[in-house]
Amino acid sequence: MKRALVFYNPNAGAKNKSKTKTQIKIALKEIDLDPDFVSVQDYFYNRVNPEDIGYDVVISAGGDGTNRMAATWIFKNNEDLPLGIIPMGSANLLAEATGIPLRFEKAISSIKKENHERIDAGLLNNEYYFLVAFSLGHMADTIAKTPIKEKRKWGFLAYCKNFFLKKIRMWTFDFQVDDKKFTMNGNNLFVFNAVSIFGFTPVKKMDFQDGVFELIVTTNRTFVGWVQAVYNYFAYNQPRMPVFSSEGKHFIIEARQARKIIAQIDGDRIDIERVEIQALSKKLKLIIPNN
Repeated sequence: MKRALVFYNPNAGAKNKSKTKTQIKIALKEIDLDPDFVSVQDYFYNRVNPEDIGYDVVISAGGDGTNRMAATWIFKNNEDLPLGIIPMGSANLLAEATGIPLRFEKAISSIKKENHERIDAGLLNNEYYFLVAFSLGHMADTIAKTPIKEKRKWGFLAYCKNFFLKKIRMWTFDFQVDDKKFTMNGNNLFVFNAVSIFGFTPVKKMDFQDGVFELIVTTNRTFVGWVQAVYNYFAYNQPRMPVFSSEGKHFIIEARQARKIIAQIDGDRIDIERVEIQALSKKLKLIIPNN
């Protein structure tokens, strides 16, 4: 029987979609995996740092933040272990974008097949890894301030509710994409590895294996403008205003109005004073379904 290190977040996502540690343990044993569990809260607050004692696979049972922590453990321990995902989060953006099943039984079946591909990862300030997205502005503030109770009750809809209820604020962003410099007013700035929301992907080709990230700034000043921004981003190969887009491998970002930047990476809040992002080509071995 193979050994699995499982990063488990019991508070991830909507309560009706989460699974107990016992349910996960039984399911993994049925596919010949012997799991050791580590709480993401304990790992995040440095109360525990599991040693590699001969694990064959790492499993993330939670949302995008849990995936990020599991991947961070792999990277920081200089391992090349595959990462399997049991999606239980509010958004599950990584699972959506890579075709990992959202249903528990199918996700377990996918892990059993052990098919994997290498995907890109992001590195923020030479310290923080992420797999899906970095953001600052309106969306990052909304994610940071959405209560856990609401996320447990409504899942991703909790973010949507607070996003549209919150007054739009504009920032002045100074940023550099590789060797190109820009200054722009906007309400959100994102750096995406790739994106898929509710199964919808942009017409413009993006993937997790090209070693390139996409920086996006949304410039709308009204809530009606959100509809236009989302449509323009998903419907055109070259997004139109109120969406600005630029691709690259290295990003330096400043927000003029902020002394300390409140940002988010893969759904987790992070307070930082500077932003430098590098795209790391095919850094992670991810277990995904067979095409």
